[in-house]
Parts: sequence; C-alpha cells; structure tokens
Amino acid sequence: MVFDGETCSVIDTVPTKKSLNGVVCKSADEIYITGWNGVFYRWDGEAEWKKIKYVGDVSGEEIYGGSLACYRGVVYQCADEHGLYKVSGTKALAAETFFASRAMVLHDKLLVTGEKMLHEFDGYEWVEVELAM
Repeated sequence: MVFDGETCSVIDTVPTKKSLNGVVCKSADEIYITGWNGVFYRWDGEAEWKKIKYVGDVSGEEIYGGSLACYRGVVYQCADEHGLYKVSGTKALAAETFFASRAMVLHDKLLVTGEKMLHEFDGYEWVEVELAM
C-alpha cells in the first residue's frame, strides 16, 4: 500500500511471492522491500521494481532480509549475522560486520540492535553499548 497523504492505493506489482519482512519509504517514489532468501527490491514510483544485489562474499540467498531504516538519505538493511548493509544504487554494500537484527532512527541517530548489543551511529562514528540481560 502507498499513502499519498490523502488516500491509500495498492501496489500490486511486487516481484516476489516470498514473505516480506521489511519496508522503508525513502520518498513517495522510492520504496524498498526485503524478505526471505535475499529478497531485496527498490520501487521507482512507477511500475518497476529493481533487484538490489548483495556485494561481497555472501550469497543473497543466505540473507534473511531483516529490518530497514533510512538514515540521512541512506537506506540500511539488517542482515543478522551477516552484518549491516547500505544501499548504493542497485547494490547492497557491507557497512558494518556486527550482528544486526533491527534498525531505527531516533533523535537523528541510527540505532541498530543485535545479540546483547546496541549500536548507535551519529553520522560520524559508531558507539557500541552492551545490554544487560
């Protein structure tokens, strides 16, 4: 579904039948989706979805396709034990190697949770905080 501020409309051209588990809208005509087994696409606001390809020594098929966040104009994807990826054009580049399960933006910081850790990025450096369990 896409909401333009007044009405919702259905996007019925999603290019996969696999389960989706992440979505982020960078703008009204730039939407990203992720899902199981390397599903990662960008919608251009028309009817065209483009596959985002993973760069590096990992196969997209290995990636669960965790949560997405848009921070300062860059789309980030959590890929669990494979780390944190960032989108550059039609590619997903490894950004950080820490375990990344969920991401969100809060008070102009990118927050990424992982196994017993919270990583906070202010646009310049990462700060790691161990979570007490």
